[in-house]
Amino acid sequence: MLMNVVTAAVALLGLALTAWSLGVARRTRSDAEDIAKKLDAVTAQLARFAKASGAALLLVAVALWLSRCEPSVTVVGGAGQSADVSQPLPAPVEVLVRTAFGPAEGATVAFAPMGNHGTAAPDVAVADSAGRAQTVWTLGSEAGEQ
Repeated sequence: MLMNVVTAAVALLGLALTAWSLGVARRTRSDAEDIAKKLDAVTAQLARFAKASGAALLLVAVALWLSRCEPSVTVVGGAGQSADVSQPLPAPVEVLVRTAFGPAEGATVAFAPMGNHGTAAPDVAVADSAGRAQTVWTLGSEAGEQ
């Protein structure tokens, strides 16, 4: 960022010096036209720099904002339960969805058990105002941890 500021300051200084030289120099018409062309080139370069820097700053701002929006999902209820094979767990499995800004109300959560690890009903839930979503987990047909 500091390099961008220094570059912009140098470009502005060059622009000012070129304009000053146009005003005070006693040159022939061709010399003045040459300086005017250089002034136009510096102005165009400064405009491109400002446009590119603005776009870059906007992209950085959006990237930072989006990185804070990336949700985290934490199991907050229903872990460590046991039941007979092919039976639902006694309590729902509940997750908390959050971003850096707080609970992710309205986030869609897909509950997808791994193969032979049962089913979830519903298999898709929407997080409530506290960022919580839950499902009833029915165990699969194989005994063991699922």
